[in-house]
Formats: sequence, structure tokens, C-alpha cells
Amino acid sequence: MNIKETITVAILRILQTQTEFTADLFDTFLRTRADSYKKVRRRLLHGERTVEPTADWGDLYLERERFYKTLSKLQHAGLVRKTTQNAGSLWSITKRGSKKVHERYLQQVVVAQTKFPTIVSYDVPESHKKDRAWLRSTLRGFGFTMAQRSVWVARVALPKEFIEELRERKLLKYVHVIEESAHNTLELK
Repeated sequence: MNIKETITVAILRILQTQTEFTADLFDTFLRTRADSYKKVRRRLLHGERTVEPTADWGDLYLERERFYKTLSKLQHAGLVRKTTQNAGSLWSITKRGSKKVHERYLQQVVVAQTKFPTIVSYDVPESHKKDRAWLRSTLRGFGFTMAQRSVWVARVALPKEFIEELRERKLLKYVHVIEESAHNTLELK
């Protein structure tokens, strides 16, 4: 936390304390005489509060600052975009950001273990270099190991989401999956 944030947090906490005291004072004045006397006495002797704070303003400020710094970093990375409207700003995810979210989801998909190995072979052209890197990374995440440069092997069943992603990226014609079917024969997908 830098000095500016430290000072801002301190000022917000002082303002919050003064606001709570003012609300407590109004609450005391609006009560009957007997109630207000008892309330002031409880406040002075026992430190009781009648108005409970909802949250620490300093912490709320720091949380908001962290949130906007994160949005700024995401915007700089090209994952979200900010559009200004009459009432304020509108943040939306970009195509690149949506793709990144989908990749993270795919990496967290649980794959089922199989008795026999699954073989994935591919020949992705140089023009799809990023897709080829994504394919290698995803296969590694599923537990595949490289048998040869473009041949990967693991004892797992590939999830349907992976095949759908290959279709969306227009990579199906470059990727060949061989796995055993329920009838003890190899099946090319």
C-alpha cells in the first residue's frame, strides 16, 4: 500500500467514525429524556453503540481500488474493454477474453481414466501456430505425454468439450484421435 492509499484509508476511517458519532448523537436526541440519558450513560461507561457500521470504509476503498486495478490489467491485456456511456462505464469481455475463459474451463475438465491408451496425432499447419500451442498445452493438462513430436499418448478418454473446441477452432481436419471402443476395436474419431 502506497502513502496516498494509506492517507486515504486513514481519512475514510476518521470520517466513518465521525459519521457514526453524528448518527448516534441524532439517535440520542430523538429519544425520550429517560431513554437518552440511559443511552448516553451506556455509551460513555460501556462504549456501546446504537448505530452499527455496515463495513469499514477504508477496507471498502482498498477493495474497490484492487478491483479497478485488476480491470485495468485485464484491459491492457486485451481481455476486457471499457465503453463510456451517459451514466458511467460499461465493461465487457472481448473475444480474446472469452477464448481465454473457455481455455481455462477446458483445462479444468476432469478426464476419465481408461484401461487402454488413447493416441492423438496432429499435423497443424504453421498458420495455426497459436492453436497448435493450445492443443499441446491442453493435451498436457489432460495427462498426455509426447511419444513423438506430434503424437501424444495417455490412458484417458478425451472429453466431448475438447472435440467441440477442436471443431470451433477448425482443427478437426488436422487432428486424429484413436481410442478403444466398447467392442475392443480401435476407433478413429
